[in-house]
Amino acid sequence: MTTKSKTLSAVTILVVGIGVLILFNQSGQLTTGRDKVVDSPMVTTGDGKVTDIPVAPKGDDKVAHNPIVHGGHDGAVNAPVATGYGEVVDALIARNVAARGGANAWRNVGSLQLTGKMDLGQGLHVPYVIKQKRPGKMCLEFDFDNQTAAQCLDGQTGWKRLPFMGRTTPEAMTEKEVSEMAGASSLDGLLFDSSKRGYNVELIGQESVDDKTTTKLKVTLPGGAVRWVYLDEETGLEVKIEAMRALRGKQRLVETWYFDWQPIDGLLISRRQETRYEGDKESHFVTVESVNVNPPLEDARFAMPTTSTLDRERAQEKSS
Repeated sequence: MTTKSKTLSAVTILVVGIGVLILFNQSGQLTTGRDKVVDSPMVTTGDGKVTDIPVAPKGDDKVAHNPIVHGGHDGAVNAPVATGYGEVVDALIARNVAARGGANAWRNVGSLQLTGKMDLGQGLHVPYVIKQKRPGKMCLEFDFDNQTAAQCLDGQTGWKRLPFMGRTTPEAMTEKEVSEMAGASSLDGLLFDSSKRGYNVELIGQESVDDKTTTKLKVTLPGGAVRWVYLDEETGLEVKIEAMRALRGKQRLVETWYFDWQPIDGLLISRRQETRYEGDKESHFVTVESVNVNPPLEDARFAMPTTSTLDRERAQEKSS
């Protein structure tokens, strides 16, 4: 594989993962079977009850995902979800939301703009901009090879322009692409108002991840896609989020790791995320260098550009 094709593969991986910034992310190989077993933590629910969290089920050498265990073999077996823990799940979600700034602070956010750098591999770091606006609007733009790529949702449909792959004209996303990106387009994270958004959140159990004690939750989106969220027992914040993605024609496990949480305007935002996917030895990072809370963003910014708009943009590029 040439250096350029490797880089393009890395770009494709990041494009898939970045829908998640609060989701960027999503890749890699899990290690529950190799991690140490720790005592079950306890969570205080809304009625003051103290409840133990069970240890998550394990596969052969890797994390047991419900309903499929990815073990050291080609087969798959069922892994049960911990039942009877509805109040515990509610308490864990509430703690996560509070740790990230609180429900009121996030409900006061109508739009958000993030800028930073994306690592595309081969030592190549490119600038990006993510713009988000309620309800369900999101646009990711990044510069590569002197051209700007974009993936956007207007709240109902989606479009993309990937000039580095020879696709210079905006084209509609497939229904599956829209569904996957929509699952990551929320301003306030995956767990915030999850029940109102029709997400089903289930408790898997406790796991030790990267020397942290975490609680693992399974989140099923309305379209059936699944995310696995690992919450730090100490802080309540996300350690990583996992998903299964179709990459290079195969379903692969994608991990997004969250680092460097920092406050901004009453919110707590991860300033660095790393995306890793199963079968790839290399991880790719995204840094958040600036955060603009409630910037003015026109709805038209998220809509697919018309021919006249493209002609105007090209004329401006030639004159600049």
